[in-house]
Amino acid sequence: MPLIGDLQRFKADYLKAMGHPVRVRVLEILRQGEAAVAEMQPQLGAEVANLSQHLAVLRGAGIVSTRKVGLRVLYRVRDVEVFVILDALRQIFSQRLDSMQTLLAADDARRSGSVRSRRRPQRPEGDAAVTGPS
Repeated sequence: MPLIGDLQRFKADYLKAMGHPVRVRVLEILRQGEAAVAEMQPQLGAEVANLSQHLAVLRGAGIVSTRKVGLRVLYRVRDVEVFVILDALRQIFSQRLDSMQTLLAADDARRSGSVRSRRRPQRPEGDAAVTGPS
């Protein structure tokens, strides 16, 4: 039995196709329903040609499909289970963010505690600061 089979290749290819921030955002937009390139482009701020390339990758991986309505080509997510993946990634991100915030808060507390515990160096006698004419 091979260590890497068809299922693992499918998963890797599927995730690879999703592996760009623009493509993830496209999927988030398509979560609301079908959309044409012209409708997605303003939300993405990407050039139409660039957006079309990203959509071609998603379509090639079978993540999105199209249907033509007149001259418009509408894109939609083929399998809504893709949103389970995106939701799981959002949850992982949120947990990591919470952990980072906890670490930062602990570091801030440690730093403020160490600043308070440090004593200011005392000036030796006779080494008075110059404050200007008296």
